Amino acid sequence: MKPREEQFLIAEYNHCWMIINAIDERRGKFLQSITTIVVAAIGAVGFLISESGPLSLSRTIEASAVLVLTFVGVLSVFSILRAERDANIRRRKWVNLIREILLAETAEQSIKDYLTKPENKELGIKRPGDGDPHDLGSTLSVMFYFLTFELLGLVVALIYVWSRHLGHV
Repeated sequence: MKPREEQFLIAEYNHCWMIINAIDERRGKFLQSITTIVVAAIGAVGFLISESGPLSLSRTIEASAVLVLTFVGVLSVFSILRAERDANIRRRKWVNLIREILLAETAEQSIKDYLTKPENKELGIKRPGDGDPHDLGSTLSVMFYFLTFELLGLVVALIYVWSRHLGHV
């Protein structure tokens, strides 16, 4: 391999890791932002329904609109996070391919072991043909559980609003 080719691949490798790390940071920002919006929406609904007795139809519709729009926002974040996961997987494949190319002709046994030992797959070291990860990963799974809890909170709030309107509560 020519030195310029090697430099190019190393730059690509570093760029991929930069993007992977940025994806991880964005995940946290998405979760923090949507959680803030959910809390604000439920607070706004609490303000809208603060009157005693059954709610007027206009207040019920206003509160419902806030909750439904927030619900759609949370669903959008689910989609965004899933797309981010797909991008993360693509970049990790790219990193592994570059690693394979750069180290393919090595005579160093420790590097060959590093690339081929089955236990290193847990570290994310994959070789072409190893298969694609399709799961969400532990961090994203926890985020999805948290978002699901937020969706449930919005649904419960919506049910409460309509129960108040109908005079059941």
